[in-house]
Amino acid sequence: METRMSSNLSPPATVADIDETWLTEALVAAGALPRRSRARVAGSNELGDGSGWMCEVAQLDLDFSGDPGSMPRSVVIKIPVDDAGVREMLASARLYEREGRFFQHAAHQLDDRVPAVHLVIEEPAEGVHVLLIENLEGGCFGDQQAGCSATDAENALRTMAALHARFWESPQLVDFDWLPAINFEGNSMGSDLYRMSIDTFRNKFEDLLDPANALITDTIADHGRRLLDLLAEPPNTLIHFDFRLDNLYFPATVGPDAAALPVRMIDFQTVSRANPGYDLGYFLTQSLDTEVRRDHEEDLLGIYVEELAAGGVRGYTLEDARFHYRCGALYAWITPVFVMANLDMSNARALEMWKTVVRRCQAAQIDLDLAELIS
Repeated sequence: METRMSSNLSPPATVADIDETWLTEALVAAGALPRRSRARVAGSNELGDGSGWMCEVAQLDLDFSGDPGSMPRSVVIKIPVDDAGVREMLASARLYEREGRFFQHAAHQLDDRVPAVHLVIEEPAEGVHVLLIENLEGGCFGDQQAGCSATDAENALRTMAALHARFWESPQLVDFDWLPAINFEGNSMGSDLYRMSIDTFRNKFEDLLDPANALITDTIADHGRRLLDLLAEPPNTLIHFDFRLDNLYFPATVGPDAAALPVRMIDFQTVSRANPGYDLGYFLTQSLDTEVRRDHEEDLLGIYVEELAAGGVRGYTLEDARFHYRCGALYAWITPVFVMANLDMSNARALEMWKTVVRRCQAAQIDLDLAELIS
């Protein structure tokens, strides 16, 4: 899907800027709204906890005059924040473009494990990125602070495996020129951000650090490039890179038949080309309570490997998954340190969530002997 707008219509800088003329032309150009019909925003509601700094995300309630075509009465819009500094900082990572291109070229291959897309406008040279997708209803999003049951984790891993199996060593990974390898130059800033953040993190949250993990805390930035290179080693697939409970939508009834009632994924700004280690490590060590992870970790990794095989993947063993999982869990420690060092401390929900994540990471570093990977 490639939508081009009339040159005399400026794209919205904020959700509040969306008017009837722009919205109608955009939907008609996308083929989602019949010509001679019109659409307008009847109401909007900001989504998330209000802590988003990269994008503005809102639910739009729509009214139509004429035939609404394929458009529902409620959708979700996602556009970059109207902050030139943030956009400039993120430019090298091409985060906005990655998500738009994912919905244009890859999402349709994942059936209903992702929201349906109604409109994508991608004009990277002009800094224009607009995404209009299905407003998911009938279930609920996960809660990273609360964690989830082993059954919910199993169903989430079935969706992860479906994503990975679909693009496992696929020629499309090369054809997708918008999909960077996990160790591309733009990701090298992860180690730099960690170095810039660790002292602030210590000053604020020293009590969350276990002295047994001092080697990791003190030196992980020195090993960031090598860890990314390990995560870039074959076999490669398309990874989500932010596979966590807050980005997973669970059906009202989750049972063993995941094909009929799949967990669905949102937020594809960081999709990358890599082996599955980062998605596994990030999800299992940061979204599951420590006791749930300890009690079910081996079984969950086994289920993931079995699901890959069911999706046509051959030759990937449980031993492979364990090693990649440990590499991903170790590198994923960079994220909570950076986020918490720069967190708006007035956001109580985000603060408590990330404190919980740090405690889980600290326990996993010991349980999985992650320091062995850099010692």
